[in-house]
Amino acid sequence: PESYENVIKFSPFAPEEQVALVSGPVVFEDGSGLGLHCVVLPGSTVCRYSWIGSSSVVNGDLVPECVIAAGSPLRVVKQRFGGERKASAVEVPR
Repeated sequence: PESYENVIKFSPFAPEEQVALVSGPVVFEDGSGLGLHCVVLPGSTVCRYSWIGSSSVVNGDLVPECVIAAGSPLRVVKQRFGGERKASAVEVPR
């Protein structure tokens, strides 16, 4: 392109004025889990009892409660516990 004013660079060698900083909280609520080799970007929230599959990318979205989500882009694969937490579910010791 002729103009680089709208290009975001993430290179450690880019001049300071051309580097974009993305910030925000990353929240994992009670009972949530994260698979191996996942990338969780700033501003992401994984709600209660939801799990993220291996090698997934959580891109600043709100992952709903009681789901299994996977992929890049992240999408809901399955509802856990029929969509609500059941008392018969086994608690995993911490």
